[in-house]
Amino acid sequence: MIDDMVTQLGMVNIALMAVAVSLLIVVILFMAYFRTLVSIAHFAYPNAKFRARGVHFIREDTTTPLIESRNMTEVFSEIEKTGTEMPKDIRDDPDRFEDVLERTLVQDIIDVRQTVPNPMRPFVDAWMLRYDVKMIKRVLKGIRSELSKDELKRSVFPVHIVDEEMLEELVNSRDMHEVFNILKETPFGELFTGAAPEENFFIIDQKLDAFAFGRLKATVLRAETEDQSAVKIFVGKYTDILNIKTILRGLNAGLTGKELQGALLPAGRELPLWKLEKMCESGTMDESMVELEGTSYSGLRKVGKDLYEMEKFLDTMLLNITSHMMTQYILSVGPTMRFLMGKEYEVRNIKAIVRGIAEGLESGAIKEMMILEGTA
Repeated sequence: MIDDMVTQLGMVNIALMAVAVSLLIVVILFMAYFRTLVSIAHFAYPNAKFRARGVHFIREDTTTPLIESRNMTEVFSEIEKTGTEMPKDIRDDPDRFEDVLERTLVQDIIDVRQTVPNPMRPFVDAWMLRYDVKMIKRVLKGIRSELSKDELKRSVFPVHIVDEEMLEELVNSRDMHEVFNILKETPFGELFTGAAPEENFFIIDQKLDAFAFGRLKATVLRAETEDQSAVKIFVGKYTDILNIKTILRGLNAGLTGKELQGALLPAGRELPLWKLEKMCESGTMDESMVELEGTSYSGLRKVGKDLYEMEKFLDTMLLNITSHMMTQYILSVGPTMRFLMGKEYEVRNIKAIVRGIAEGLESGAIKEMMILEGTA
């Protein structure tokens, strides 16, 4: 009888141990997916908001009515159908229209920053920094081209780091030396300390781009663990495409291999540094493209030798990459990245359409300028 009791107790203990082990396994599995579930929950509202707002003019079916518009009134009508309100007094002024579009785009980025989870905000800040850089480039080019203060003031607007006070100082500068001295006292100071105002503008451009890119790349490690993979893929592909564009522009401008190598960003996802250096040393755009064989960018060789068409191909690739990521990472950062990238190309497309109509271009010629999903 005692033996039977001992046997029964042993069986009970075994059963309890089995239950405990099962519970432990459940807890471990839950903990493994807990962060993923939290990330999904954090992105639920932002993703719903971005899908509801949409990015309209990056598809052929939505851009065609714009392209076929006969005048600016019809263009505005098509844009307003998407829920976007545009001031009526800019309909006959393409310059002001473009300014409103760019300001609206920056406001969209600010809205994204306020909507996404906190760990994703450094990425959005770094994305917006690119527009601070754009304003500085415009000031530098305007001063060098001796634009009037009124013309220069109309071409720029405050973003984030480049605020109204900084712009006021820059616009009122007497020459490039004064601009450089002002910029030395800003977060961009390291780029202008020791630099000469007479320096090749291509090099200055690339230094500014590299500064913005450095901030963007640093956000990979600051993203949540569940989002790092997506951010890393995007930043890697974005880097590759920027480096290819830099090499193409540099070779087209007649820069030496050494000058080009100094303008490169760090290696991206598919193009290691040694391959980029070989592209720089190739001497011609056609020869440099040979190094792209075996990468996802090899299709660029079939585009031809026209720089505009080559950059358009790369831009379309980048848009398609984010569109694919929206599907692959649909419950986390995918829709955010596609919204940011899509809005950028949407504005570009609208500006091209407005300019084309204002200049009397045929609809076919305007269509050739479009960056559209699924067309690369």
